[in-house]
Amino acid sequence: MSDLDVSWCLDWIVCYRWGPIENPRTINIIKWFMQFVGLACIYKSSDYQEAAMGQIVILLMTYNLPQKWVAAPKTYWKKKFPPKVKVLTNDEYYEEGVRETAKALEELRKFCSSPECNQWKFAMKLNDVKRFASFIEGESHLSDDEILEYETSIRGEMTEEEDDDITEDSEEC
Repeated sequence: MSDLDVSWCLDWIVCYRWGPIENPRTINIIKWFMQFVGLACIYKSSDYQEAAMGQIVILLMTYNLPQKWVAAPKTYWKKKFPPKVKVLTNDEYYEEGVRETAKALEELRKFCSSPECNQWKFAMKLNDVKRFASFIEGESHLSDDEILEYETSIRGEMTEEEDDDITEDSEEC
């Protein structure tokens, strides 16, 4: 058995017996010791000792920089070059609306079917309990009349906009 295996076994036995380390000071001491060992490995692993010492100094300086100094260039960069926002087209907007509405309705159905929902309490507040029950069972939440009314109102708005565009074009001529 190598020294590493013995050390690992002893560590495991200690942690098994007394549990994991929870004291923040002990955790800091272990962290500092491991960082020191890492820096010593960097120093000893290089034939060019001056370059290794330069790396160690740079690592220590960057590790101990205040967060304000690190955040300032990032903030400046984001202000100077803000991320480009992708604007949705009308078709993408419509598709996302349909997708999110369907997802929300499905979540509502699941909630209404779950034991967490007091269905009788909701049913007391509703005008049409049969429609609520059919919605929970998977039918549409809209009646045919509501769909027809919505589609005619949309067409009416579209034709008004088209009429406005036509009158503006004729006035320009």
